[in-house]
Amino acid sequence: MKPLHLTIDEFGPYTERQVIDFNTLSPAGLFLIHGRTGSGKSSIMDAICFALYGETSGKERDGRQMRSHYAEADEPTEVTLEFALGERAYRITRRPSMEMAKVRGDGMTTKPPEATLWDRTEAEDGEEGVLIADGKRDVGEAITARVGFTADEFRQVVMLPQGKFRSFLSASSSDREEILKKLFDTSRFERLQEELKRRAREAKGKAEGVQQQLEAILKNRAVESREELQALYANQQAQHEARAAEAETAKQTLKNARKELEEAQQVEALFAEYEKAQSALTEVQTGQEQHEQRKALLQAAQRAQRVAPTFERLKEQEKEHTAAKAKRDEAKAAVATAEAHAKQAKEQLTAEQERQDEREKLQEDITTLKGLVEKVAQFAEAGAAVAAAQEVKEKAKQAEEQQRAAVEKLAAEREALSERLEKTKETAGTLELRAEQLRQAEKALKKSEELATKRAAAAEARTKAQAAAEALTQHEQEAEALQEKADALLQARLDGQAALLARELTDGEPCPVCGATHHPSPATSDAELPDKATLDNAQAAAQEAQSAIPDLRAKAEKARTVVATLEAEVASLSSGDLFDPDTERDSLRAARDEAQAKRDEAKEASERLPNLQEKYESTKQDLTSKEEALENATAAVNEATGAVERAEERRKTLGADVPAEFETAEQVTSAREQKERQLQKLKQSLKDAQEAHQEATNALSGANSSMSAAQEALNTAAAKHEKAQGAFEKALETAGFDDAEAFREAYLPGDEMEALQEAIAAHEKSLTESKGRLKRAKDAVMGKERPDLEPLTAAVETKEKAHEDALNAQAEAKTRAEALAKDLETVDALAAQQREQEQAYQRIGLLAEAAQGKNEKNLSLQRYVLASRLEEVLAMANERFDTMSQSRYTLHRATEVADARSGAGLDLLVDDAYTGERRPVSTLSGGEGFQAALALALGLSDTVQNAHGGRRLETLFIDEGFGSLDAEALDRALETLLNLRTSGRMVGIISHVADLKERIDARVEVSSDVQGSTLRVRSTATAS
Repeated sequence: MKPLHLTIDEFGPYTERQVIDFNTLSPAGLFLIHGRTGSGKSSIMDAICFALYGETSGKERDGRQMRSHYAEADEPTEVTLEFALGERAYRITRRPSMEMAKVRGDGMTTKPPEATLWDRTEAEDGEEGVLIADGKRDVGEAITARVGFTADEFRQVVMLPQGKFRSFLSASSSDREEILKKLFDTSRFERLQEELKRRAREAKGKAEGVQQQLEAILKNRAVESREELQALYANQQAQHEARAAEAETAKQTLKNARKELEEAQQVEALFAEYEKAQSALTEVQTGQEQHEQRKALLQAAQRAQRVAPTFERLKEQEKEHTAAKAKRDEAKAAVATAEAHAKQAKEQLTAEQERQDEREKLQEDITTLKGLVEKVAQFAEAGAAVAAAQEVKEKAKQAEEQQRAAVEKLAAEREALSERLEKTKETAGTLELRAEQLRQAEKALKKSEELATKRAAAAEARTKAQAAAEALTQHEQEAEALQEKADALLQARLDGQAALLARELTDGEPCPVCGATHHPSPATSDAELPDKATLDNAQAAAQEAQSAIPDLRAKAEKARTVVATLEAEVASLSSGDLFDPDTERDSLRAARDEAQAKRDEAKEASERLPNLQEKYESTKQDLTSKEEALENATAAVNEATGAVERAEERRKTLGADVPAEFETAEQVTSAREQKERQLQKLKQSLKDAQEAHQEATNALSGANSSMSAAQEALNTAAAKHEKAQGAFEKALETAGFDDAEAFREAYLPGDEMEALQEAIAAHEKSLTESKGRLKRAKDAVMGKERPDLEPLTAAVETKEKAHEDALNAQAEAKTRAEALAKDLETVDALAAQQREQEQAYQRIGLLAEAAQGKNEKNLSLQRYVLASRLEEVLAMANERFDTMSQSRYTLHRATEVADARSGAGLDLLVDDAYTGERRPVSTLSGGEGFQAALALALGLSDTVQNAHGGRRLETLFIDEGFGSLDAEALDRALETLLNLRTSGRMVGIISHVADLKERIDARVEVSSDVQGSTLRVRSTATAS
């Protein structure tokens, strides 16, 4: 990254717009940013870093805190940076979140952060270029992607601010790795590592997965090998064949039992049919009386059918007469309702007509209120003017009090800052002393803690050794007891077998062992004879116990060796004048912590000193500004008091003509509108009453007309009903019914008569069929004996259960045999697969471990590549470090593994030609460390430029360190930097050292006063 043009507005101490054209400085290669302490030199680096990342170069403050204290409320803080990356040109503009005056109205508003990035490679003068990103988040991602660094990495490699200059030199191995990875783009090696690791993990997982499958199959079968699984399968196959034969026998037995049962069931069915036929005939004969009743009912219903037409006509006339009477009653009720409504409407109309005086009074009030609106409006305006003037007065008083409090606070702050500045200078001066005290305390504590650790380990080892010896002794005793038990069981079995053999001997018959026919003293025994399994178990237990003794003896010996080793290490650490760690380690730790705190306090004071000085100067300037503001605020209070008095006098004059109940024109208008609504409501009520009275009169006339028509319809329906009644009575007499009740009892609907006829026919048919069925059933059982089915059925059920059990046993045996056969096939396939996977893992696993750094150097593939790049950086750096240190120091890469738990290969050491020792770079003094860091930064830049494909480091900013060099060392450092002119790179030095101003012509001069800071660019041309 190479800056081209920087514009700063209302940023840090710069209240006026400041511009730096780096194109006028770059030909010199080396330029100086110079000014007194606190003038704002570092703010130029802050502005560049803020433009790119939205953070300052020191990371202590964010963009919002960098808004100038001198900025007006309506002037925004903004930084614009034009820069080049290789052949491409960009412009970025940023604004932080800030409090600004509102565009409309009074008060302040918070503006959100803004950021915009353009590509200006092809842009003409006056053009913005191509918009790449807009918004803080998108611009941040786009910058990181193009520059190639995060803000922290940028501060470590390109912009080296106060307190951060030596960060790359003293960075941890892992932090340095992250920077080098991005500079030299070794991502392909990292991807190769991860791919090898993934393949190895995959191969190992597959091999372990196959092994787990094999173990799972054998464990599931409760066997330990394929041979045992094969034997298990052969046994199961034999069981399957035996179960199949048993199932076939059970099948034939069941078949014979079923045949016998079926023959008996056929005979039983004939007897059952005979019983059913008898029952059916009896049931039909019991319904004969009901059959005769149905026939009588049918004859009466047939006579009633002849009367039915006149009865239906009578029912219709009754319905018509009832309906006409109901309509007449409804019409009569409607007339009564209409009369009541008409009376109520007339009364309401009379009441509304009597409210005429009320309507006229409302009209007069409305006219009066219309004339009062303008007077009340003027009075209200006067009141508002009084309130506004009073509010201005109160705000002026508040502003005066705030300014007075601010002046008092700043005065107290300036006094406190003065005292704090003196104390900080005093504390910062003790930094080197405190650092040395801390190193000595840490060294003593480390040795003490190491001795305590070794002593604890030795004590634990002694405990383990004693436990191992006791376990060995106890196991030897248990093994001896088990062996004695096995020997006793063997002797008992031999004695018992001899007694058993003696019981079978008979005098005169030969002994099966010796052949003798005479047995003078045969063996005898009353003890129980141990079986072979008990003897075998006892002998196996004794053998197992004996076989474990060598391992236990080896463990005990190993534990004794560990104790001896640790005790020797404790003795070695305890030699010399070392104190007792058990009694003094706490005091050592307290001393270390105290030294750490004091060193940190001194370091913090040293880092805080420049900012504190700047803050003190800024507070002095702010105090002068606040005192002037206080005078202005007091004048504003006096002016506001006069305005309040004038407004109150005018309001008093206007209030004489306004009624007390009205304070605003809106109140008068509201009162008038309310009375207008009341008047309109009265008028509408009168109109509604007139309309309701007319509607009620019309409704009463209509109700009377409906009543007359309903009465006429009722008279007609009554005449028709009387005629139908006479015709019905004549039909009853003709059909032979005494009265209407007799007709109703005999009458049946057509479907019921049809059902009655069908029931009569069905009874006669059933009687005939039942008699025929009984005759046929009786003939069928003639000469047969009824069987007993229960024992035959029980026999079939028993044989069915036996057959089912046999089939289930056969199926289970077959399933188990097939499953075992499948397991055998799977075991064979998995064994072959396991061999292949183990061979694959052996190849890829070793390669992956080597690439991951699991080797004697703890050096991964990517770190190996980065280490070679670092060697190139160190070679370039040492060319300059050799010159600056007058051949005393040389930087080296540490190749030994300091900590087996972490990666190695990127730590730095320094060779001291004066002492012949190689030591950590952290031991370099302030000036020496500056030289080393400068040489390393330049070497890094050279190597990256030569690598082509990493990041182009075309610019380097240095914001500290030259003050730590003596005149001779300063000359050598400047000579080194001036030699960079031929490379096209640019180095910016930020320093207040006066000698640098005399030696570097191209510079940015920064000055400050009570109005803020300003800068002036002096190029080589202007200097000459």
